[in-house]
Amino acid sequence: MSGRLRARYETEMHAAPLLVALRASRLQGVSRAILPSLRIGRSAAGANVDERANADELMEQKFGDLTVQINRGQCIASSNCIKLAPEVFELDEEKIVSFKQDAPEIERERLIEACDICPVDALVVTDSCGNKLVPR
Repeated sequence: MSGRLRARYETEMHAAPLLVALRASRLQGVSRAILPSLRIGRSAAGANVDERANADELMEQKFGDLTVQINRGQCIASSNCIKLAPEVFELDEEKIVSFKQDAPEIERERLIEACDICPVDALVVTDSCGNKLVPR
């Protein structure tokens, strides 16, 4: 393993417990300030993610035959989805991802990719038959 790859792996492995602790304690001011700079691997963060969310933490919008749901309580504001689909997603005043007002239609595969890149699986995509496409 190269030095650069080893450093990234060690950073991700040490950052996962921090992410879980900050999410569990709901230190909003601290977590929103530090966590966007962390890049957590899906497997490290996914094992500790609480799948339940309050109704006020969920946002949902349809794009063609796809339904996208944002779990705002799970979002760490990495902004990866915004980088791939800036016409659909934005950070709100709380620095949490939300849908843009009057978001235009977007290519199906690009929307799926933008949601799939979320490091904590805060974005869920289902098709018109109810099949979950993201997270995989």
